Amino acid sequence: MRRQLVLIAVLAMVAPLCAVGAARATSGTTSAVRVPVSVTGRYIVQLRDGADVQQFIDDNGLDRTGLIVYSSVFPGVAGSFAAGTIARLAADDRVVSVDADEIITQETTRTTGPTVAYASDSGYVPMGLDRIDQRTDPIDRSYSYTNDGTGVDVYVFDTGVYAAHTEFSARVANGWSYRADSTLRNSVWSTLGSCKNQTDSNGNNVYRAADHPYDVDTFDHPTLAADVTAALSDVGKTDNEGHGTHVAGIVGGNSVGAAPGVTIYPVRILNSCGSGLTSMANAGLDWVISHHTTGRAVVNMSIGFDNRPSSFETKVTSLMAEGVVVVAAAGNESGSSCNSAPAATLGTVSVGAAVVSNSSTTEAWYSNYGECVDIFAPGGAAAISGGHEVGTTSAWIDVTNSSLSPYLVESGTSMAAPHVAGVVAQYLQSLASAPVSKATGTDAVWAWMKQNATCDAVTYYNGSRTVQTPNRLLNTGTTAIAPCAPRNITVTQAAGQSVVAWDEVATGNGSAITGYQVTTTPSTAGCTTNAFTCTLTGLTDGTTYVVSVRAVNGVGAGTAGTKTLVAGVSGTATTVAPTTTVAPTTTTTVPPDPVT
Repeated sequence: MRRQLVLIAVLAMVAPLCAVGAARATSGTTSAVRVPVSVTGRYIVQLRDGADVQQFIDDNGLDRTGLIVYSSVFPGVAGSFAAGTIARLAADDRVVSVDADEIITQETTRTTGPTVAYASDSGYVPMGLDRIDQRTDPIDRSYSYTNDGTGVDVYVFDTGVYAAHTEFSARVANGWSYRADSTLRNSVWSTLGSCKNQTDSNGNNVYRAADHPYDVDTFDHPTLAADVTAALSDVGKTDNEGHGTHVAGIVGGNSVGAAPGVTIYPVRILNSCGSGLTSMANAGLDWVISHHTTGRAVVNMSIGFDNRPSSFETKVTSLMAEGVVVVAAAGNESGSSCNSAPAATLGTVSVGAAVVSNSSTTEAWYSNYGECVDIFAPGGAAAISGGHEVGTTSAWIDVTNSSLSPYLVESGTSMAAPHVAGVVAQYLQSLASAPVSKATGTDAVWAWMKQNATCDAVTYYNGSRTVQTPNRLLNTGTTAIAPCAPRNITVTQAAGQSVVAWDEVATGNGSAITGYQVTTTPSTAGCTTNAFTCTLTGLTDGTTYVVSVRAVNGVGAGTAGTKTLVAGVSGTATTVAPTTTVAPTTTTTVPPDPVT
């Protein structure tokens, strides 16, 4: 389980003792039923058959104003309940279930996209969007979503955003730029120098004037009075490198974005080479903290550090404490993200890259992986013929300064993160009120994302690794299917009993996990539980059993994870995938995009 994002207390951790013929709990049980996450603050409370709903209302002191009372099909009530009230109702032994009273709205489906030379999805919805609204391959050339992110602010920490691009329809607001701060501007110039001296890992100069709409030296280090004045009034609505515009397009472009109704705030912390300093990022965070006072907000950081600067992480933590959700690219070094901010910063949503083709979804070879990566999202697309990666289609900068709205394909975890940021914006739009804390922001968002992600949808690049990213693929939550199989099933033998344990399933596949079913073949023992362990009794020593563990959600019981045991004999090998533990490695720099 990863860091603070995981809601540990979702399921009860008390294992029931289950044996053949064991008695079921009686109606006199006082254990509270499970209370799901509700984005509206409204709940539906179902009572057992024959219960007097009016007496229930009186006994619990419920205000009848705005309360819906059910008497047909089942007795119960529906309404807005504070956390303490719904917890108290859930503990009433007349209550058999509590459901979230969720919002139902019309869906929007997009079936066309821009025409882009060399793009595998030219003329269609970008493959990344196509994949995140469905549970299985192949893609269907459409993108469906319930919310478009209207009313949500997205802060893009990057190279700026080309606001004049038609993908944004005047939805790029005045943001922040390090160029408007003479101290920061001079610091980055004196530290990093001119982009005209930019070299690759082999020392070869890679600068090309044609890649930039403005002269890089004038843009990054203005000296003439008019240029200095322009820099001091910079609000991030230009882009002299392209990366930030591409990222912003994936978040909220009209035809290439996950949430085409968001308001985008550029936070320019990188120069014309796509490089920056920690101080620039810190200053950008200070601006967001002061600018964001209320409302729904998400930060996208398709950037990375060689380490985990305490000052930076402290500011990120402070921002999340105000209810702002922070999404971070995992990095493109094909190693661990655990030593690099912001991917490893406690509470951020760290995103690894998957490559989408017409018929499959695979982990990108370059994507960082391991327990410090929370979720996969599309970071590239494979060519229709040949299967090689050609990139994710999104908006690009006008390098000719002729009012064009060009597009380009790029690949990387930089492209995966904004898919997540866009879906987070969709969720934030659905909230009855804006998050005001980490609990109502980051934690609630992660619980929703984890419940709605698709498990086991990504084929690992290297299936023999002992370190793997949890197999969760981003999904908009428009459909639900049965859960995947629990993993890492173990059996501990003791006198006359066998204790079966397993890991929590990675996702809910669109529906909350309500429990686990454990059965044996031959059928002599089993149990149903909300915990991750079950004690089997009544097994015959020396007899071989196959233990099956299934997760259950609103759709039903899922695929079984199995374990073979010989009763009374310990040490039987498991038949499921190995546990995912991390061997930390060093990560580096802002994630480069391996394919352009």
